[in-house]
Amino acid sequence: MRGRIALVTGAERNMGFEATRGLAQRGFTVYLTSCDPQAGPPAAETLKAEGDVRYLYLDVTDEGSMRDALAVVEQEHGHLDVLVNNAGIAGDQRPLAEASIADLRRVLETNVIGATSALSPFAPLLSARQSPVAVNATRAVGSLTLSSPPAALLPLRPYPASPPLLP
Repeated sequence: MRGRIALVTGAERNMGFEATRGLAQRGFTVYLTSCDPQAGPPAAETLKAEGDVRYLYLDVTDEGSMRDALAVVEQEHGHLDVLVNNAGIAGDQRPLAEASIADLRRVLETNVIGATSALSPFAPLLSARQSPVAVNATRAVGSLTLSSPPAALLPLRPYPASPPLLP
């Protein structure tokens, strides 16, 4: 059980990519995960200059890919120090009157159920460490203040409904 291990979901770009970079620079072995097999491997390859970065396919809405990713980390390390739940989607952002229940379901499935689904199976690997860390990342567009009248700087749905529901 040597070395510090991190796993970042939705890490092929933006916040997840930068979280992966930062953890790699700090000496972690980082699993950069993505549900996009076209974008994930090149992102991991780009970050290899920063440290030990490895690509894993992981779709937080697919239990099979979650089990596969868990098996890899468990077999290779037996523990996990940091889990960054970054995977998420904004959905089809439209004014409230135009948003559909299908849009909301897709966003909640990924952003809430997916984040919970990622935390649950990795919990035993996290608890194998003395000071584990789990982070649920959200975006400013998830701010209830910014998306609610009268301010309504971002009057879009369905994304703002998902961050307050995270575990």
